[in-house]
Amino acid sequence: MALIPPQEPLIECLVCSDKFKFDEEKIIYCNNACDNVENESSSNTQIHPFCHDCILGLASAAVGEIPLAKGGIGLRCMMTGCDNPILYSEIYKLLPSEIQNKLEERMFEESIGMALLVNLERCKNCNFAIELEMDKKINKVFDCIACNAQFCRICERDWDDEHIGLSCEEMDKKDKKEREM
Repeated sequence: MALIPPQEPLIECLVCSDKFKFDEEKIIYCNNACDNVENESSSNTQIHPFCHDCILGLASAAVGEIPLAKGGIGLRCMMTGCDNPILYSEIYKLLPSEIQNKLEERMFEESIGMALLVNLERCKNCNFAIELEMDKKINKVFDCIACNAQFCRICERDWDDEHIGLSCEEMDKKDKKEREM
């Protein structure tokens, strides 16, 4: 009588349904260890497996507009109703450098937005963000250290020879007069 070797357990990617050996490092799971203690009643205790190709597809889409995980710590789980993140720290090595850079930039922007900085201002040319403590009426000029653009912090016009010495209201009147001609 021949012995039948036991079947190795297989894990199925929940997106593409491909199957992988349990010990293969080709599966990434959403992470339920990041739940807030105060949110325990609504926390998702399940973890969901995804293959590298499906993670790459999700990451490629996430550089655009699909939502990131709460707090900008990675990608959202692809299972409907699951709030667990797919941690960036677990997937970044799978991603091409171009996608890594774009995703890191997007996660950084998400983190800045969540910080709710009261005096955060952005360059209208390159979107560089900086916290400016000085009141706009005292320091009217946004001087971007990233792209060297200068614009008025009050009316957002380019800060140029025309605006120097004129209030924003005077610039409005001047622009209106020029349009009427």
